Amino acid sequence: MSRCRSLLKARVVLAGCAWSVAGVLAAGPLLASPGVAVAADAGSSAVTVTGNGPFSSLKLTVSQTAGLIDQVVKVSWSGAAPTQTGFSANYLQIMQCWGDDPAGPTRDHCEFGNSNDNRGGPQVTTRQLDAGDTFKDPAEKQVATPDNPYNYLPFQSAMWEDDPASPGHEIHPTVSGSHADLGTLFDSQTTNELPFNSTGADGRGESYFETLTGAEAPGLGCGSTSTDPQGNAWTPKCWMVIVPRGDTEVTGKPATEYSTLGLATSPLSASNWANRLVIPLDFTPIGLDCPLGSPEQRTSGQEIAAEAVSRWQAQLCKQSGTVFSYAKTSDDAARRQLLSPAPGLDFITQPVPTSTAGSSGVLYSPLAVSGAVIAFNIDYTLNGSTALKPLAGQRVPQINLTPRLVAKLLTQSYLQGAPAFDPSITQNPHNVQGLTYDPDFAAANPGLTGLNHGGGDVLMPFAPSDLTQELWSWINGDADARAFLDGAPDPWGMTVNPNYLKLTDTALPNTFPKQDPYCQPAGLDHPGQPPLCTLDARPYANDLHDAARSAARGDSLTRSQYDPTAIPPHYTKAPPQISGAVSVMAFTDAATAARYSLPVARLRNSAGQYVAPTTASLTAGVAGMVPSGVDGVLAPNPQATDPAAYPLTSITYAATVPANISAAARTSYADFLQYAVTGGQQPGVDVGTLPFGYAPLTQQLITQAINAEFTLRNYTAPTSASPSPTKTRPKPSPTLTKPRPTTKSPAPTSTHAPVASPPMTSSSQSNPTSGPVTSAVESTAPASAAASPSSTVTRTPTAPPSPSVAASTAASQPIAEVRRTPAVSGGSRYLFAILLALGGLCALSGPTLLRFGGRRRQ
Repeated sequence: MSRCRSLLKARVVLAGCAWSVAGVLAAGPLLASPGVAVAADAGSSAVTVTGNGPFSSLKLTVSQTAGLIDQVVKVSWSGAAPTQTGFSANYLQIMQCWGDDPAGPTRDHCEFGNSNDNRGGPQVTTRQLDAGDTFKDPAEKQVATPDNPYNYLPFQSAMWEDDPASPGHEIHPTVSGSHADLGTLFDSQTTNELPFNSTGADGRGESYFETLTGAEAPGLGCGSTSTDPQGNAWTPKCWMVIVPRGDTEVTGKPATEYSTLGLATSPLSASNWANRLVIPLDFTPIGLDCPLGSPEQRTSGQEIAAEAVSRWQAQLCKQSGTVFSYAKTSDDAARRQLLSPAPGLDFITQPVPTSTAGSSGVLYSPLAVSGAVIAFNIDYTLNGSTALKPLAGQRVPQINLTPRLVAKLLTQSYLQGAPAFDPSITQNPHNVQGLTYDPDFAAANPGLTGLNHGGGDVLMPFAPSDLTQELWSWINGDADARAFLDGAPDPWGMTVNPNYLKLTDTALPNTFPKQDPYCQPAGLDHPGQPPLCTLDARPYANDLHDAARSAARGDSLTRSQYDPTAIPPHYTKAPPQISGAVSVMAFTDAATAARYSLPVARLRNSAGQYVAPTTASLTAGVAGMVPSGVDGVLAPNPQATDPAAYPLTSITYAATVPANISAAARTSYADFLQYAVTGGQQPGVDVGTLPFGYAPLTQQLITQAINAEFTLRNYTAPTSASPSPTKTRPKPSPTLTKPRPTTKSPAPTSTHAPVASPPMTSSSQSNPTSGPVTSAVESTAPASAAASPSSTVTRTPTAPPSPSVAASTAASQPIAEVRRTPAVSGGSRYLFAILLALGGLCALSGPTLLRFGGRRRQ
């Protein structure tokens, strides 16, 4: 026993030293911009390009160009002419392309021409290369033919043809001048093209562009490897192409000379294409790096862990040779899995209740700290107040939400939150159209008075979750929100949708019920058309990821377009909202919001402060958590009284039952935990790092995780006969433990040493209060980029930090943000080996390094 304790003491010292060294190796600043926390460092993969010719004053920057996945990056520019009303002239057109030429892609390799945005002139959103004799491009070499009378440019896919003998790539030609065939490769629901991007009066503008991998856009193939007809492995290079449009046509004459609509020709027309700017995009390869036949271990559980686990999988494959599969399930399903004969490694927030049979054998390890968020994608519009009209077309960067405002969004109490003409809402004249019309919103957001643009509800996942119950608990703990849910009007007279009066303080759900049964009567256009009900008018998202990605695309998921030709006839999904007129909100997690560059609302906590999820605020949220009733597991506390605490902070625990898994599984899961709390806690965008949107584990949570890993790796079955696992076990109670009164637990004075013994819970731990580890990984991303014929590429250092926008977290390090900073390439791959090599040094200087590692980095 004494030898075991000595070994544990050495491991804990090494763990503290390892994390301190990791802080030294990975130190780097995290930046904040107004309303949107942005993570970046001096080695950012941001790329700046400069235009030429009539656009020589244009300078454009893409926030991230390396380590890309399906995500959203920011595109910003300056030096452009202000966009004219109705997009008649002076705007940018952005698209994604593939092509192996170092100079950039050819125009037939670009995904463009299937947008639902039909503003501007007749051909500016199509692949048609001319628009009759009036718009003949003197530089255009492709001419109309009998088979292609309107001179459409075919899209050449990156996918090889099915016929191995066919040379080259598959070409999808147009038919009878139509480009409907493009729908086999991309359509208005799947394309990422941005045909209209506006510039303000100051010559500046910004847009948010989704970079698609080969999984979402097979015709582009980015990040995916295929085999060419000769049997060679091939991965296409990918690009972002920006075509600036001025106020003259391909003929050289002013656009207004031809039509009041202004510009009429496609950006793919030769003269327009000559002005393009190209930026290379480097994608993370799709798929794991483990050879076929590698051993596999199953993990599953709550979705808030998905971004971290998916980032760690490939690195774990390289280091351990094991494939760690991951399946998203509800928290309830994960708890049931823990009580099954084959538990695996399951991710949960709330533990298995102690009253449940078999709960005493569950081992818990902290894995990640993050939080639930209300993400939003709302544009300033011309319909707003006079003060806000100059911002039309730009994204609103920051909003504040109170529990009562969120309660209104979740209960279909705004007119836009339910099918039109719903009498449950319209009977009260004080129930306004949507969030941004609400004087309650204006009171919390004085700078946005007169925004006047939508926001009737929130995209919400259907499945039950602990995060959902945490959100309801936050709402329920606020006196104003509770009174509203009980039927009391707010100060402006708005009342709750009466169908939601069943949400009492003793019956809080872990789902988002849609309890309004009203259906909008069908029109007279189609005989037999059914009414439009809530689940079509305001549908659920599939999950947190679907909610965030849809919001980023401006897709409300509304199914309101009736198709009488379908079999059977039904309502189909409406196209995404057009740029400059977007208003979509989503309930998701901070890391997924960061992946899709969505700003997140600052939520009012119990101290009355509006707080965004940052490294500091999430860590403060952990410090305010309360004991769950299960040894070693803390319960979220949405009513934490620390002014700096983010109210929807959550810890993800990895849990298993050592007695019910094989020795090989115990070793594999121990390897998983070991990596997750060392190299896996370094923030960055590289494979193996911690995605933005998570706060690195505190030192005490790391110590607890190391204890759990030690227990799992060194588990020894009892010497006496062990009882056989029960074939059928009782399901855990669906009622989760509610947060206890908001009093902080005392800081722990010691940590129990794990012992090689029969199944046990993890080491007991009180409320962790140590400071956060707030290091970010510095990048050495390649500094070169292929220059296009019309652009100069420069890699620019990141600007110095700007003050935080959150009043309650002025010194916080933002994490819930855009992935701008690739980690040191391969650095995390060798981190643990480096730390082991420094073991002797750590043993001697561990206390000093522990003090350094626990210090809050400003």
